[in-house]
Amino acid sequence: MLMRNFGGFKGLLRLLLTQADYVLGPAVKFTRPDLSKVDRLVFVCLANLKRSAFAQAVGVQAGLNAASFGLQAQTGRSPSARSVDIAGELGCPIGSHQATNLPDFEPAAGDLYLVMESRHAYHLVRQGFPPERVALLGHWARPQRLHIQDPYRMDDDYMRSCFALIRSAVLNLGRELRQLGRVPYRAPATP
Repeated sequence: MLMRNFGGFKGLLRLLLTQADYVLGPAVKFTRPDLSKVDRLVFVCLANLKRSAFAQAVGVQAGLNAASFGLQAQTGRSPSARSVDIAGELGCPIGSHQATNLPDFEPAAGDLYLVMESRHAYHLVRQGFPPERVALLGHWARPQRLHIQDPYRMDDDYMRSCFALIRSAVLNLGRELRQLGRVPYRAPATP
């Protein structure tokens, strides 16, 4: 159960540390972005091959203006067959995705950077990204999960749980943005 829900002890520990950072105040800013100025959702993780790739696929499939990149990605790299299979099972194909590294990404004024972990948020801020444009994607997940552990080297059950959390977060955020009349929508992608 620990592995399936949190990605193991390490994932649970990082979640608890992120929760403490939130309760003590520093991470609160990463849960309260100004959604009225958002034109594009940009999903961020480390390699841009699992979490952010899947989040982008969910967003695009929902008709959202979405992009993604990795903080330590190899631009042009493709997701693993296992990731592609599990994303496909969940109805959001990522087989054509190619990773983008941060230096190769083209930011835009209306971007909201949605990270999987608080350390990603702090990294972006240190790189000069405005803190009000950085948010923890898991804030919108149900159940809420401020830290979404990397499924790298985890079993398939955790990857499914991870992707399910990401899907709920993206769709919930999309609904919230739609209510505000934000984020240009595209015609949903056909599977």
